[in-house]
Amino acid sequence: MASRPFDPALRGVLDYSTGALLRVLPKALDIEGSTAARIMRGSGAAHAGYSRSR
Repeated sequence: MASRPFDPALRGVLDYSTGALLRVLPKALDIEGSTAARIMRGSGAAHAGYSRSR
């Protein structure tokens, strides 16, 4: 079995943190309502969802 570069628990923390950051970043950058904000929020939700399914 091949070794994994990251511990699975660390990977989970990184995945959820990235998903959460992408969800709140548009407000912090004051770009709410823009296309970029919708893309970032969608990416954050997809990232967190994908992380959970693995």
